[in-house]
Amino acid sequence: MPPQDLRRYWDGQAAGYDRAMALLGGPLPAAIDGAVAAVAGKGRVLELACGTGLVTVRLAAVVDQLDATDFSAAMVAQTRARLAGRPGVRCWALDVGELVPPDVPYDAVVAANVLHLLPDLDGALARMRAVLAPGGLLVVPTYCHAETWLSRGVSAVMGAAGFPGQRRFTVASLAARVGAAGFVGIEARRIPGLLPIGLVVARRPSAAEGGGDEGLAGGPEPAGTVRGRHEAVEGGGVEHGGVAGGGGDRGGDVVADDGGAGGGRR
Repeated sequence: MPPQDLRRYWDGQAAGYDRAMALLGGPLPAAIDGAVAAVAGKGRVLELACGTGLVTVRLAAVVDQLDATDFSAAMVAQTRARLAGRPGVRCWALDVGELVPPDVPYDAVVAANVLHLLPDLDGALARMRAVLAPGGLLVVPTYCHAETWLSRGVSAVMGAAGFPGQRRFTVASLAARVGAAGFVGIEARRIPGLLPIGLVVARRPSAAEGGGDEGLAGGPEPAGTVRGRHEAVEGGGVEHGGVAGGGGDRGGDVVADDGGAGGGRR
């Protein structure tokens, strides 16, 4: 599915996304609790694939500065409305494929329910690692469509209905992919549900562990930002951005097993 079609797909899902989560999002509250606990007290946090802001609103309450981003402008609009008036939050459209290290690295990156959708998972994880400070946290709660026979069946139905996805994780295969990307201190737990969520928390190695400076092609952006245009008015003003290129934070339509079987934003 071409990037422009993916954007249209997810833009079309934005208005009803919260209702869909009422059906399939059973494990989501516990996953959000775990993500919030992991990043509580952090300074600068980047959220990728913020969707309609279900996770964002909780993260914003426990960190100093939150940059909430998503591939879909319509999803970003939902998040912006949900976070209106909240200080310390910036929100704009961002393609994960456009992510490059900022001058000031992040203390944590949160990417909820998106790794199974990314066309280039290894490249995306490398970019997430590169924007983190040494020792910084990666928090990736992810629906694991291959975790149970029931979730495999649900995933097959979703796929037949045209739901875009790249791979089907088990909790173990999800943790393994994060480890293969150079993260350490990996903690993973399963949150049961119709589609279980694997809550994986890991960290970029410290400088002493070999996690020092490294970059990606394209060089650093202006201090404190990641690539993509945005305007920020603290206290709930309008922030917006444009992104170029494909391969965003929600991936195409080829589903492959990743240590198991399902993909989808859910």
